[in-house]
Amino acid sequence: MPKLSGGIDRERTDGAFVDERARAEAAEAEKAEIEGAGREVVKGERDEANQSLAWVRDAADEKLDAATARIHTDAAVMSERKLEDDLIGELCARADGCPRRTSEVSADALARLILVEREHADQHLLTERACSDTAVANRDAFLGMVTHDLRDLLSGIVLSARLIHQLAGEQQHKQVSLLEAQRIQRSVGRMNRMIADLLDVTSIDAGRLAVSPIVSDAAVAVREAVESWIPIAAARSVELRVIDLGRLEAKFDPERVLQIIGNLIANAVKFSPAGATVSIGVERLESEARFWVQDHGPGIPENMLELIFERFWQRRTCDRRGLGLGLYISRCLVAAHSGRIWAQSTLGAGTTVLFTVPTA
Repeated sequence: MPKLSGGIDRERTDGAFVDERARAEAAEAEKAEIEGAGREVVKGERDEANQSLAWVRDAADEKLDAATARIHTDAAVMSERKLEDDLIGELCARADGCPRRTSEVSADALARLILVEREHADQHLLTERACSDTAVANRDAFLGMVTHDLRDLLSGIVLSARLIHQLAGEQQHKQVSLLEAQRIQRSVGRMNRMIADLLDVTSIDAGRLAVSPIVSDAAVAVREAVESWIPIAAARSVELRVIDLGRLEAKFDPERVLQIIGNLIANAVKFSPAGATVSIGVERLESEARFWVQDHGPGIPENMLELIFERFWQRRTCDRRGLGLGLYISRCLVAAHSGRIWAQSTLGAGTTVLFTVPTA
C-alpha cells in the first residue's frame, strides 16, 4: 500500500534526474576523450606522413646523385616529388577524416543516450503520479473510516452522559449509572488510541518516529502493560495471564514497549473467545530480550503471517474493530529498537506474536 506522503516517490524521481544528468555528463566526457583520441590519431598519421616524406626525399637524393645527365636528374626529381605529394595528400585526407567520423559517431550516441534517459525519467514521473493518485484515494477512504468510527464513539458517549444525567438523582439506578460511566471510559480510551495511532503514522511517514532507549527491567514493562489491560479483557470475559518473570535488564524505551505490548494484547483479546486465556511473557534469548503474547483464537493462515504487519491490514474487510494500524506501528517501533517482530500461528489453535529488543 503506498504511503499517504509521496516523498519517497519524489526522492526516486529526483534521483532519476540526477542520474540522467550524471550519465549525460559522462557521455560528454567520453565524447571529449574520443575527440582527444582522434587528435592523437591525426598526429600519428601526420608523423607517419613526414617519415614517409623523409624516406622518399632520401631516395630522390640518392637518384639525384646517381644521375649522369641533367635531363635524367630533372625527370627523377619531378617523378619523386609527384609520388611524395600524392602520398602526403592521401595520408592527410585519411587523418583529417578520422576525427570527423569519430565526432559524428559520438554525437549520435550521445543523442540516443539522452533520449533513453529522458524516457526513463518520464516513466518515473508517471509512476509517481499513479502512486500519488492511489495514496490520495486511500487517504480519503481512510479518513472516511476514521470519521465514521469516531462519530459512533462520540454518539455513545453523548447517550451515556445523557442517561447518567437523567438517573443522577435516583439512588436505585446507581448500578446503571456506573455501567454507563464505564462505557464512556472505554469509548474515550478507544478514541485516544485511534488518535495516538494516527499521530504515530504521521510521524512514521515523516521519518520522525522517536524512541529513547534506556536500561530497564523488561519484566516490569510486561506487568505494567497487563495491569492496564485487565479491565478491558475482563469486559470481554478474557483472562490475562503473566508467565512467572524474573528480572531481565534490556535497553528499550519503556513507553514505546508498553505501547507495543498493548497493541499485541488488544489484538489477542479482540480475537479470543469468551472464557479464553491470553498469556504474556518475556525471556532472555542470547543478546536479546524476547517478548511474546499468545492467544487461543482462530489463528492466521501461514500465507498471511507477514501481511498482518502491513498498514491498514484487516483479516476481514468488513471488520470494524480497529483501523489496522496497531501491528504496523508495532513493527516500526520494534525496528526503531533494532529488534525483530514476527508471528507464529496454527489455524484453530491460536496465534503467538513475538518481538525482541537488545539486552543491556
